[in-house]
Amino acid sequence: FMAFERAERRRTLAEQRAMASLFVSRAEAERQRLRAEDAQDRAARLSDRAERDPLTGLGNRMHLARRAAELAADAGARPLALAMLDLDRFKAVNDQHGHAAGDALLVTLAEALRQGLRGGDVLCRLGGDEFVLLLPHTGLVAAREVCARMTAAVRQAAAAQALPAARDVTASVGLVLADRADLDASLARADAALYRAKRAGRDRIESA
Repeated sequence: FMAFERAERRRTLAEQRAMASLFVSRAEAERQRLRAEDAQDRAARLSDRAERDPLTGLGNRMHLARRAAELAADAGARPLALAMLDLDRFKAVNDQHGHAAGDALLVTLAEALRQGLRGGDVLCRLGGDEFVLLLPHTGLVAAREVCARMTAAVRQAAAAQALPAARDVTASVGLVLADRADLDASLARADAALYRAKRAGRDRIESA
C-alpha cells in the first residue's frame, strides 16, 4: 500500500510539473506574441511618422513615392490623374506677418484641401507652399472638378483669415494624366502646366 501511495504521489507530482511547464510555455508564447505585436506597432508608427509632413500632417515626398508606386502597380486601363498645386501670393504672408503666421496659414489651408479629398485620393506636401494630389481612377474632366473644389476651398479659407495678406492667397493648379511608369516625368509635366496657370493670372487650373 505504501509503495502504491508513493507511486501515486510521484505520478501526481509529474502531472503537476507537466501542467506547470505547459502553463509557463503558454505564458512565454503569449509574451513573445505581445512583444512581436508591440514591435510591429512601433515599426508602423515610425514608418508613418517618416512619411508625414510634420507641419501639416499630410504625406511627404516619401509617402508620395510609395503611394504612386502602389497605384502604378494597379494594372488596368483606369486613368490616374496627378495635380500639382501651388499657393499664390503666399510669400507675402511670410514677408508681412512672419513665418509663424505663414505656418499657421499653411496648416489651415492644408486642412481645407484635405476636406476636399475623396476616398482613395492622395494629398502630399512637397515643401513650402507646394502640394501634389494623386487621383486614382480619375480622368481629366473629373479631376478638374476635384481641383476646382479645392481651389475654391483655399479661396474661402484664405478670405476668412484675419491677416490682410492671407486674404489674397489663392491656388494655381497644373493637372495631367500620370504616366504610371514615370512619376518624375508626370510631375515635370504637371509643374509645366502649373506655371502656365501662374502666367495666365493665377487662381486657375491648367491641364497638360
